[in-house]
Amino acid sequence: MTTQINGDTGVSQCQPNSVSQDDLQSGVVGKGALFRARSTGTAIPTGAGGAVITSWTEDYDTSGGFASNVFTPQIAGWYQVQGDVDWGNTTTALCQLAISKNGTDFNVVRGAINASLSISQSISDLIYLNGTTDNIALKAYQYTATSPLSVTRATFSACLVRAA
Repeated sequence: MTTQINGDTGVSQCQPNSVSQDDLQSGVVGKGALFRARSTGTAIPTGAGGAVITSWTEDYDTSGGFASNVFTPQIAGWYQVQGDVDWGNTTTALCQLAISKNGTDFNVVRGAINASLSISQSISDLIYLNGTTDNIALKAYQYTATSPLSVTRATFSACLVRAA
């Protein structure tokens, strides 16, 4: 049982989990799902299909929703999603970074690298996830190199900003 103290009405008790997100006043943040992971050394093949970035190391995952390179939260709502990559600079190529929702690119940024200049790309968006089957992944593409390019560093994170 949790004790609540209110300056107007005094002290009251409430059962655990008896207060929903909707019961909170505006400006009060609940305990939503969030995660952050990082990766090094994912090879991105040439062509239009791209590749989901793999080999993640979780820094934190409060709900256990990040697994097998995708985040599938168990709480429906709006999530702030962020992804960053550093591309190696071994060749000239057009590169693309995408947040993929349920296997379809939701948001995309594009850039170019050459043999003497590497780039970093960042992407973010606010995405609704249904809390059961919706998932997100960070996906990378490269189009013009003749051999796979390497994402030398990547980070991927999401946090619930408003429950459904």
